[in-house]
Parts: sequence; structure tokens; C-alpha cells
Amino acid sequence: MKVLVTGGRGRLGRYVVSELSGNGYEVVVADKVRSGARGEGGSIDIDITDIARVRDVLRGIDSVVHLAAIPTPDMAPPETVFTNNVLGAFNVAQAATEMGVRRLVYASSTSALGFAFAKNHFSPSYFPIDEEHPLLPQDPYGLSKVVGEEILGTYSRRTGGSAVSLRFPLILSEDVRGVLPSLRSGPSKGAVHLWSYIDPRDAALVCRLALERRASGHEAMFVAADDTFMDEPTVELIQSVFPETVRIGDGMSGRASPISSARAKRALGFKARFGWEVER
Repeated sequence: MKVLVTGGRGRLGRYVVSELSGNGYEVVVADKVRSGARGEGGSIDIDITDIARVRDVLRGIDSVVHLAAIPTPDMAPPETVFTNNVLGAFNVAQAATEMGVRRLVYASSTSALGFAFAKNHFSPSYFPIDEEHPLLPQDPYGLSKVVGEEILGTYSRRTGGSAVSLRFPLILSEDVRGVLPSLRSGPSKGAVHLWSYIDPRDAALVCRLALERRASGHEAMFVAADDTFMDEPTVELIQSVFPETVRIGDGMSGRASPISSARAKRALGFKARFGWEVER
């Protein structure tokens, strides 16, 4: 299978390329960041907002893992973040439809819930959070991920193809691990990520599992490590920062993640392998 990975030179993209190429996939790397290095199966410079270029790159591709995006709302003006991410997702899905690509995997985010970059504090409706929880973003990045998931759903309804939106929490790549001491310094610090995380090797694994999903249609799935990156019990963290949330269900004992990966475990066979304490 020939797989295009957009954003393939990025923090997560490098791990996804390694995971796929190490499991027999022919991988084509596409990214806007210019580099002399070539990825597995070739490397292509691409602007995801240029649909003509996206169409050209998707010729002969069987599946796409779409990671390319502006990753936070403060890296560019709000209109740029939203337009880049939404138009990029649309262009990939539209070109995939035209070129007969049957499988799409999309890097969504727990930011779609709205807590990560909220200007006005609010509390989750319940814990653990699953895919039934409302998506209430207040920022252009989280909003772009909500719209991106809708785009994946449209693609799937139109083509009958398989589409998976993976809602990642904080991805602990090497450069991100340096922020952990600050996030762990108090319950309110890490609450922007709901104290949840995923190792990039596990994030790459679940991208491959999503490609191998047998079902058609679109599904959004949370994927996170089973624990938090904090030392305190999770219920204590919740009661400290989100006292308004009174619905705390089963599975929240000890340092259990407040983000449920049950759907990904059931549908994809996903199981996180690496904890935050593991040094690389």
C-alpha cells in the first residue's frame, strides 16, 4: 500500500513515517518545511492550501495520513490558523475523493473539546471524557479540528471509504518533554491538557492501526496513555480544577487518564505502550 503522510517531517510525522515504513508500507512524505533530506519512498514539498498541488501529489496514492497543520492558535493570526487547517483538510479530502483514495486518517486533537485554549473557564460535563462529550472550542485551532472531523465525515459519506479522526492529547515528542516540569508544578498548569498525554511512538502506532481498520465510514476516537503525567490521584486533580463536574464515573481510580481511549482500544486494538517517565 502506498501511503502519503502530510506533515511527514514534523514532530509526529517522523514517527509515523518510521512506523509505516517499518511495517512494509511504501511511504511518501509531504511537508511544507523544506529540507535536503528525503523521507522513506521519496519526499515532496507541498502547500496543503494549494489544491492543484494536493491533487498532483495524491495521484497513485492508496491512503493518506493527514498530519499537516498549524498546531496551536498562537503560532499565526487566528484567520490564518483556521484557514490553513480547514482548507488543508478539505483539499486533502476533496483530492482523495477525486483520485479514488479509499482510506484517510486525520490528526485531530483533544483541543476540539475546548479546554486547552479556553479564554473563559468551563468544566467538562463528566469524566472520563469519551466521544459523546460535547465539543466546545473557543479558539481557532480547536474549531479547525472540529471542522476537519466534519470534512472527514463528508468524505466518507460521499465515497464509502474509511476515515478515522484521531483526537490526540499532548504528544510528548523530544522538544515537548521539556515543558513537563512546568505542567506538573500544579493541578491548574496541566489542566489545559486534562493531564493527558501520548508518546509519539504510540501515536504513530495508532495511525497505522487506523489505516488498517476494516470498517467503512468515519469515526472520531480519543487516543491517550492510560495514566496522567501527574503524581496526584486523578479525582483530586478534577476536584481541584473542575469542582463543578459532579459526574465522575468508573475507571477514575489512581492516576487514570480522564480521557477514555475505550473506542480506539475496541475498534483498532490500540494499547499505549510508553509512559511519560520513559526517557529516549
